[in-house]
Amino acid sequence: MIKNILLYILLIPFLLQSCKENKRNSSIPKSIITDSIKTERKISTNTTSSINSDNQNNTPISNTLNENKHYIGFVKQFNFSNENENEIYIELYFHKDSIDYNEYTKIEKLADSLIYQDDDTNRLVFSARHSNNNFDLSGLSKLKIYDNEHHFISDATFLHVEYLNKNISPCFIAVYQTEKKIESEDYYCISNYNEILQKSKFTVFKDTTFTQKILNELNTSLDAFYNQQNVHIQLENNTTISVVNSNDYAYIVLSENKAFKILYKNEYPENIISLKILPVTKNNYPYILAGFVEPETDVMWDALLFFDGEKYISSRHQRME
Repeated sequence: MIKNILLYILLIPFLLQSCKENKRNSSIPKSIITDSIKTERKISTNTTSSINSDNQNNTPISNTLNENKHYIGFVKQFNFSNENENEIYIELYFHKDSIDYNEYTKIEKLADSLIYQDDDTNRLVFSARHSNNNFDLSGLSKLKIYDNEHHFISDATFLHVEYLNKNISPCFIAVYQTEKKIESEDYYCISNYNEILQKSKFTVFKDTTFTQKILNELNTSLDAFYNQQNVHIQLENNTTISVVNSNDYAYIVLSENKAFKILYKNEYPENIISLKILPVTKNNYPYILAGFVEPETDVMWDALLFFDGEKYISSRHQRME
């Protein structure tokens, strides 16, 4: 009885966090899971379909990878000794928008080919069948990698899907072979993309005075910690889009003459910790690639935001709309 009471007390924070993720499961899309989750906590679930541990997807993986879809995301590097220095990875989405703990562990066990191990990390490869059945690999055959100034750096070719089992935030990943070693962690990629990025028709700038004016209009404030991610986008028609953090929320705001309109604010607290204003547009406004964190936690996720004609929203699985 006492053991059960103690277990319940220990699980309260995890259950509360699970509720937050259930409310916000569209905002925490990736297969990111912490050590605490790996004990008893459940990731949000809103579906009863089973995990595809059997070959239920008859589409060849090559067909899925070569679909004409374009993923945009941050490029990750392995932060441990690796024999192949030309390998990079991106984090993957499940086919389902959310899964529970039991489903997660079933998928985890499908990765059974160990290719790397040290005291803190191991890498386990999925078969092509299990990869295609459980993860959204659509349009992920090739990556074009760009730097912070949107200069092309390298092509990258899909190798396989892995479970990257780390002490902090283990995840499911797609691994790629680049043409040359990637020297920076500040790069992003676009998948299956054959066009040349055009010079932006807008100017991105930082202005603390203008940021403060926006925060005053929002009737909110900001400590210095997230201030570096506040940027403004000057469009050709003298319209300004501002991406700003407050202490609890991230905003995208439109300013035009004396007009002021909020284009993006999530229902639940979040701050932007990394940001790319991309030279590709939807409805004349740029795509925005952002890394988010829930304030005062280590819960982090990425999102690709686009303008739907009325407001900025997250694209599904970071694919261009």
